[in-house]
Amino acid sequence: MKNRTQADIDLIWKHTHPDFKGECAIEKNIMTRGSIGPISTLPEKTFCESLRYAKRKEIRVQRDRLLKPLFERFNINSAYLTSTDQGRDTLEDVISIIKYTTDGQNTLDAIKAIKAANIIFIG
Repeated sequence: MKNRTQADIDLIWKHTHPDFKGECAIEKNIMTRGSIGPISTLPEKTFCESLRYAKRKEIRVQRDRLLKPLFERFNINSAYLTSTDQGRDTLEDVISIIKYTTDGQNTLDAIKAIKAANIIFIG
């Protein structure tokens, strides 16, 4: 079994939907495939899948944290950042949002600023 760090367990917990969480006095538990148990004792494959999902989700959270002030700066509706993750997977997706919501020099300046921010996108 791979070394399961507390940081990995906490990340999985953070990005598990509330409907699939349970907590007892000893450990954080999540529901997977119809059963509930401690994250630390998940089968290896399930633990790795959950950790992979949590890491990708964390990158998306960081992406949106960086995009929000840029959206505000260029008067782009930040509601695009509060909906599902759809539509922001790639830089091209974000550029489409910008083109849809702005025009003229503001569009060009917003695109330039977002490219300069070196934000990580995972499609």
